[in-house]
Amino acid sequence: MARVLMLEGALGSAPEGYLLRISLPWIRSMPLSCVTGLRVQIDAEPEERLTIDIDGRTVTPSDLARSDKWWFLQDHLQLRGHRRLRPGAHTVTASFQLVVPYLNGHDGGPLTVPFRDDRTLELDCPAPVPSASLPVA
Repeated sequence: MARVLMLEGALGSAPEGYLLRISLPWIRSMPLSCVTGLRVQIDAEPEERLTIDIDGRTVTPSDLARSDKWWFLQDHLQLRGHRRLRPGAHTVTASFQLVVPYLNGHDGGPLTVPFRDDRTLELDCPAPVPSASLPVA
């Protein structure tokens, strides 16, 4: 199911690759430890070395399970890809599952909600409207 995870201006260059900012498409803030299966594809190529910038540190998606940080609704998660992108438009897919510990799933365990967004984003395109969101810290 498609959800809005990435807005215009979400894809930017970085010295060692690219940055991708994604939003939390849920009704309330959630602990980062509830985020599983985080994946990014650029132009149909999976990002093999995806990392996340949190509090001035770089962590891997699997490190989120041990994080005590929260993902607030107004903030974005800053993902870092480690390959260079050519200037111009790119087809970007971001996906993850959100484990909601306070809701029961059909199997009796916590509800797990899949999120996926597929967009064409321009590298280094400024956001059309300035944002008040900050990186998760």
